[in-house]
Amino acid sequence: MGRVTEDDYRFSENAIEWLSGERYCTITVSQRKWVDLINGLAKAKRVKRITVNKDGSVMVRVPTEWIQIIPRG
Repeated sequence: MGRVTEDDYRFSENAIEWLSGERYCTITVSQRKWVDLINGLAKAKRVKRITVNKDGSVMVRVPTEWIQIIPRG
């Protein structure tokens, strides 16, 4: 693994992970609209940011009951 460059940050990854039966999940986002939403939730003390990365992406833990899939179109 070499030195990290700006080219390494051109891809945006967003992920939600949890184990079946767990009450909390881990969310990692780099897409600006989701980062802004999470930062707003953290400011309101609804979530605690675990990590804020150099590229601006964030990682948080939230209740799994917050996760919904809403098909569009």
